[in-house]
Amino acid sequence: MQRPFLLSLWDFVRKPRWDTESPSISWSHFAQALAWGIVGSLVIGIVIQIIVSLFNIELSNSVVTLVEESTWYEMLFFAAIVAPIVEEFVFRLPLSSVRWVWIIWLIGFVAWTYYFFGLSGIPLTVFSIVAGMMIGIISFKESSHWRKTLAPIQSVWIVCSIVLFGVIHLLNYENLPLLYGGILIFIMPQIWGGLLMAYLRVRQSFLIAVLYHCLYNFLLAAPVVLLYPIIDQPDLENLSSADELLVHILGIGFVIGSALLVSVVVWSMYQVVKFEKVKE
Repeated sequence: MQRPFLLSLWDFVRKPRWDTESPSISWSHFAQALAWGIVGSLVIGIVIQIIVSLFNIELSNSVVTLVEESTWYEMLFFAAIVAPIVEEFVFRLPLSSVRWVWIIWLIGFVAWTYYFFGLSGIPLTVFSIVAGMMIGIISFKESSHWRKTLAPIQSVWIVCSIVLFGVIHLLNYENLPLLYGGILIFIMPQIWGGLLMAYLRVRQSFLIAVLYHCLYNFLLAAPVVLLYPIIDQPDLENLSSADELLVHILGIGFVIGSALLVSVVVWSMYQVVKFEKVKE
C-alpha cells in the first residue's frame, strides 16, 4: 500500500534529503499537493488580509501594477509559464546529486545573476561564494565521493532553497512594515508552496515540480487576471453582456473548484486514517 501523501510529506519535513528513496511519479500525490498548496495559500492569504486590516497597512504590490499594465494573456503567460520555469530552475533544479544538473544550474545561475543584478556589490559576493562551493563540489569524479560529500549539506540546501524562494518574493512589496518579525507572514504562501515544490522535485522529478508550479500559478492567477478589468470599472452595475457572462462562469468555476479542493483535502486526511488502521 502506497504511503499517504501527508505522511510522505511529513517524512520529508523531518528529513529533507533527496537520497532517502528512489523518485517515482504519483499523480495522486501530485493532486493532493496541488489541493493542499492552493487551500493553504488561500487560508494564509485570509490571515494576511486580517493583519493588513488590523494594522491599517497600506501595501503596494508590484504584481498589481503588472496586472494593470499588461494584457490578460501576457500576464497569464508570465505567471503560468515564464515565472514557474525560471523559479524552478533557480531554486529547485540543484536539489540533486547528479553532477551535470549542478553544472547546468551553475551556468544558469551566472546568467540569472548577471541579468538581474549585474556582477557588482552584494550579488557578486554571493555569486562568488556559491560558485566557488559548487565548482569545488562538482570537481569530484567518483559518484560515491560526490554523494558522500553532498549528504551532510542536503538538508541545509533544501531548507535554504525553500526559505530563499519565500524571501525573494518580498521584492513584490513596497513599504512593507517590519511588524516585529511579523513580516514573515507575507511570504508564508511562498514558503508553503516552496516546501511542496521541493518535496515534488525530490520525491518525483524536476519536471513534475515545474508542472505543479505552472498549474498552481495559473489556477490562482487566472480568475484575478480575468476579473480585474471588470471590477476596476467605475460602474459595476452596467456591465456588458460578455462581462456578466464571464463573471457567472468564473463564479460557477470557483464554487466547483472550491468543492473539489476541499474534497481532495478531506480525502487526503482520510487516507492517513485508513493507512494507520491497516497498520494496526
